[in-house]
Amino acid sequence: MQILALADIHDKLSALTAVLEEAADKVDLILVSGDLTQYGSMDRVRGVLARLEETGRPFFYVLGNCDPREALDGVDGYEDRYLHLREVQFRGFTLIGFGGSTITPFNTPIEWSEEQIEEALRALHLSSERSILLTHEPPADTELDFTKFGMHVGSRSLRRFVEEKQPVLHLCGHIHEARGKDQIGKTVVVNPGPVMRGYYAIIEVGEKVGVSFERVW
Repeated sequence: MQILALADIHDKLSALTAVLEEAADKVDLILVSGDLTQYGSMDRVRGVLARLEETGRPFFYVLGNCDPREALDGVDGYEDRYLHLREVQFRGFTLIGFGGSTITPFNTPIEWSEEQIEEALRALHLSSERSILLTHEPPADTELDFTKFGMHVGSRSLRRFVEEKQPVLHLCGHIHEARGKDQIGKTVVVNPGPVMRGYYAIIEVGEKVGVSFERVW
């Protein structure tokens, strides 16, 4: 299965359009790791989802910390595409998701304490070994949560969840400068980089996980 991994659009519909025009026809599924908007409105969230829908490809998304908190309950017409605290079966894989981030210095709309994250993740049972986890927040102490200020800022609760459940693939975003991949046990963890800067990744999930990092400009 070929997956187009996207994250951190931040209202840049022109960048999103360029990525989708280049890559959407090559994949079976699009997964979006949050920050569709930059402190945007529900209408802006709908605009991003509508653009994804225009590709004709199946897609699923979670919100990021910069998305409007009122979107946490889902967006009318796109309920089946929303993965926050849900498990969805797709082509033999269990897709699960969790949106928002840990507490930041910026008081963004969707932030959770580690205790809240740990409690929420208990609802995700991950009964299948063939599972894919979609979050905005990266797991702690990886290449993907390391900021330009030299700090690891990912979620400890999320890392423990990945260590215990071992999904095949964990897609995240949030830390723009931490584009890349890492490994936690058997789990391949990928931050495709911010769409707002033209970044994306195409991931092949089969017997092994292969990752190709791309950019439209």
